[in-house]
Amino acid sequence: MAKARLFIILLIFVIPADFSIAQEMKIPEFMGIYLVDNGETLELSRNEIFLEGTKGECAYIDILTGLKKLSGINISNNNCNLIVYMESISIDSLKLTKLKFEKDLLLNCVSLMFASKKVITRINMWVKDEDILYRVAPVENKKGMYRIAPREPLEPGVYALHTGGFIKESNSMPMTALLYLQKIQEKTQIYDFSVDIEQYKDNSSQIVSINVSKENADIGHASSAFSASDVFRDQEDGLKHIRDGNYSLAEESFNRALAVNYPADYEWTLAESHFGLGLAFAYQHKFNDAIREFKTSIRAQYKFADPYYSLAGVYSLLGSEKEAIEYFELALGRGFKNYEFIKNDSDLENIRDNPKYKELMQGK
Repeated sequence: MAKARLFIILLIFVIPADFSIAQEMKIPEFMGIYLVDNGETLELSRNEIFLEGTKGECAYIDILTGLKKLSGINISNNNCNLIVYMESISIDSLKLTKLKFEKDLLLNCVSLMFASKKVITRINMWVKDEDILYRVAPVENKKGMYRIAPREPLEPGVYALHTGGFIKESNSMPMTALLYLQKIQEKTQIYDFSVDIEQYKDNSSQIVSINVSKENADIGHASSAFSASDVFRDQEDGLKHIRDGNYSLAEESFNRALAVNYPADYEWTLAESHFGLGLAFAYQHKFNDAIREFKTSIRAQYKFADPYYSLAGVYSLLGSEKEAIEYFELALGRGFKNYEFIKNDSDLENIRDNPKYKELMQGK
């Protein structure tokens, strides 16, 4: 960061080659960062960057920084402008970065005994995807003011203007570096905004929504407040009823578990509730309902292997060999490795002679 205190105004927008201002805008009088969309000016708030790493006794760890939540500012115009009026920021330190959403990540941990291991860490953060190329020019007749123009129109997604606070996966950083990184976090200036968020899809091919309640409404039966202890109790009751053969009672228990609004970081729990309801339907031979719930479970958490396997079983029972093989292969790919169970599962009898099944099970 430059030692001299600077007052800098940055205009970020897509403009013609001559760098003339693309749309009429009013320059804000007070310091801050503003998003200008079709003449409307919205002030952005400074966001807080988070630090994530592997847990436990580690001499060296992988580090990732990102945002736990978004500002909620979303526009549909990819030719937007940003007016930035900040103090004590060097023009050379500013970056414009596109973000992506990571639910979990495989991070490295080297222990004090130098034993290396990989740990899956649940992060649920917006992290760095790629830096956006831009051009810089001073604002005419405005001393100390600059504007930055992305070289290409902004695609649908989430963006952040920041002073270099995002750190992508590092190569086993010493634990002593954490204190240094925490100081960087405190000084980091970061302001996020979204462009046409409803059209943006993250790397799991699931639509990411700023509005959590809307996201959950697209998936589940949500209608009331969430209580984790109540949901877990209903899930346990449902599984007990399935073990006891009381499938209609299991259906009631899992429906109770789904009659709430699930927070965004409980997508695994949501997936498990839909999966349990699917099992209750399947045991009652309500196969269409079971298929719906298993697929909804996958939409809630695509890495959950069990609903893929259960879909393979249901489609096999229905004589839909193509679909059964497709979901069986997906189940193995998602980590379903109970091969002894697979070999004795009567639900899969209809696909055991399929060449693809034999190929997938070869040597198992």
